[in-house]
Amino acid sequence: MSAEGDQKYFCEGIAEEILNTLARIEGLRVASRTASFALAAPRGEVAEMGRKLGVSSILDGSVRKVGARLRVTVQLVDAGSGYQRWSERFDADLEDVFAIQDRIAENTVRTLGPLLGGATGDVRRSRRTSVDAYDFYLRGRQLVADLQGASLRQARIMFRRAAEIDPEYALAWCGITEASSWLFMWFGTAEEDRQAALEASARALALDPDAAEVHVSRALALMLGKNYGEAGKELQRALALDPRSFDATYYAGRVAFSEGRMEEAIDLMLRAAELRPDDFQTLGLVAPVLDASGRGEEAEHAAAEALARIDRRLAIHPADARAMYIGAILLVRRDQREAGERLLERAIAVAPDDPAILYNAGCFWVQAGDSEKALAYLERTIAQQGKGSPVADWLRHDTDFDPLRGDPRFAALLARLG
Repeated sequence: MSAEGDQKYFCEGIAEEILNTLARIEGLRVASRTASFALAAPRGEVAEMGRKLGVSSILDGSVRKVGARLRVTVQLVDAGSGYQRWSERFDADLEDVFAIQDRIAENTVRTLGPLLGGATGDVRRSRRTSVDAYDFYLRGRQLVADLQGASLRQARIMFRRAAEIDPEYALAWCGITEASSWLFMWFGTAEEDRQAALEASARALALDPDAAEVHVSRALALMLGKNYGEAGKELQRALALDPRSFDATYYAGRVAFSEGRMEEAIDLMLRAAELRPDDFQTLGLVAPVLDASGRGEEAEHAAAEALARIDRRLAIHPADARAMYIGAILLVRRDQREAGERLLERAIAVAPDDPAILYNAGCFWVQAGDSEKALAYLERTIAQQGKGSPVADWLRHDTDFDPLRGDPRFAALLARLG
């Protein structure tokens, strides 16, 4: 609500911090950042928002930032009745933003406590930094969410600026790790990106070894070098610190998958889908693995639920290419090729050169029975990768590509990845 309208990154950052805190509470299912933020701009009916997000309560708020002063107005509303469960206004100096976040989370959990069987938990965030460092960190968080090359590079600049202001700010180093890891994974395997991820994650771990997200960050960097054993240990430590961490559970599933431990990968992916009830990718990824493991009924259930989540996601965020291509693959596996192809074409139109989209287009055409198109899309994907790309281990175990295992052209593409 600032007069200039230039504080979106700051407002979304505050909301995400509160969201992540609430997600740690046992029994409380919280819609993800991507789903809830898509509804933040056009204010709609609370009941309709609750239906789209699949939630029974809405935490709604506004932020006005003027110079060094901050006004945050927040209310917790029952999505069914529209009844206001709790509301409060905070007028404070900008330096008090962390205390405000804690109070909002505490009051929300206290109000919802009876619905959670009395569950509460510690929602205070122990890590603090200067307002200037936090401001750059929030700018980076908004940019990294795009998962595009230019945005990731700019996000890394923001995180590095935050770390320069406060060298002991562990989350800033985690941000550098995340941006660098995604750049290495999908936008060319530049060794300087991998090294940046390793160095930043080591720094974060030294600063705050008791934070679950720090261990997830370290695991992500280790996965880039296929050091899955050490990455798995970091993820287990993260889950010991925060058993409800979606990221730790999801990446542990990816580690198991990359090492060919399919049953463990299935269990972890299904657990991740429970932790984040609007996430579609985990179920979309695990459905074909279940099918290949002879668990057809479970595979069908996972695919149906994934498609339902994708429908809800696209209703909220119609330009989500990832939802489109995962949905396309699920549809073609259910003999709905035409519907799947239309969805895939929409995804490609969003970002024609995105390597993740190209890879999954290859998955689609394998399942559609067109090996030539599948290999052509894989060729375009691999052209953007390099020796040692973590994509290689995923490709080796991806059941979607099983029909190509005997094709020497597929073997040659794998060999190029090392």
